[in-house]
Amino acid sequence: MAEGMISYEDRGRGEILRDVAECYLFELASKCMVEVKMDESSVYNRFISCRLHDMIRELCLSKAKDEEFLMVVDEQMGGQDHEPWMCKTSRLAIHLNELEDDHIWKDQDLRALLSINKIKGERKYWDKFNLGMLKFLRVLILEGHHFKNKKLLEEIGKLILLKYLSLRDSEVDELPISVCKLPCLQSLDLRVNSRIALPNSIHKMKHLRHLFLHWNFRSVCGEKLKLDGLNELETFIWFHSRIHETTHLLKLLKLQVLYALVEGDESLSMIVDHILGHQDQFR
Repeated sequence: MAEGMISYEDRGRGEILRDVAECYLFELASKCMVEVKMDESSVYNRFISCRLHDMIRELCLSKAKDEEFLMVVDEQMGGQDHEPWMCKTSRLAIHLNELEDDHIWKDQDLRALLSINKIKGERKYWDKFNLGMLKFLRVLILEGHHFKNKKLLEEIGKLILLKYLSLRDSEVDELPISVCKLPCLQSLDLRVNSRIALPNSIHKMKHLRHLFLHWNFRSVCGEKLKLDGLNELETFIWFHSRIHETTHLLKLLKLQVLYALVEGDESLSMIVDHILGHQDQFR
């Protein structure tokens, strides 16, 4: 969705792009091109997992490499000699225990960069790389990573075309204000492994559609976080009435999916009354 591969023209009445993407996935599954596991009881996330059959995966990876669409770098490609991987590509997925420098993506006009760490223990290599050089980047996924002093890389704030940022399962203590100034950001996943502090600038992210928070977060200065201005927000995972302004939540007219922690009868009554009065809005 972040790269514009899902067409707005395929939306039905009241549908969002996520609904269209699910329809695409249903169609692929019905043709036995992908294997999916589903949770029929879930309103928001019906797909638990999705995988390609081995032969189809190999075919897709081969074709993606030929078309300079996607390159996957993993341990099986050997050591620190990155020269064999330096073909042109617009999307890069990294699965390495160690990476000595950013030579692997220099001179690349990357649109998407994915790195998921599934190995326990500290991984420091991201702290010495200049992500700011990836000026065309639209998707950045750094999941399960550790950063020096649990501080997010400042260079991310320079990625002005970025639409999707995921730090899921990473160790990050505070979200820099520079991230809140990214003009095109639509999806932000902050379901991190630490109690992240959020600046009171998230409400300035005018194009944000999907916001995922860890249930145990805090504000930088201890004051309630504003939500007015998030007029495009469709998905809000973990609103907290003690940390967010409840009255601002009621103004998010495009909100369809809400997970909330509510403290106090007054806040609970306000939210329940709002949902009951806008049942056609929520799922």
